[in-house]
Amino acid sequence: DSSLLADNELTELLELVALDWMEIAAYLGDTSRGPYNNIPKSTDFFSVLLQSPDRYFRNMFRMGRSMFDALVAMLYSHEVFQS
Repeated sequence: DSSLLADNELTELLELVALDWMEIAAYLGDTSRGPYNNIPKSTDFFSVLLQSPDRYFRNMFRMGRSMFDALVAMLYSHEVFQS
């Protein structure tokens, strides 16, 4: 009888763990590469990209933030970019 109770408790525990994993999977969506690569989508892509984690920023711009800021500062006053 105690063995049956232990089996029922184990079954219930496994079901709860499975439900937790199903909830996590539903929350993350299709993240085949994991949640670290799951960046929110936006129609305002550039603004979101400027606020993205350093790793993603470097991957998209092929340079770090400090170099990007220095480049923007150099180009800011150039006549080609004045309207």
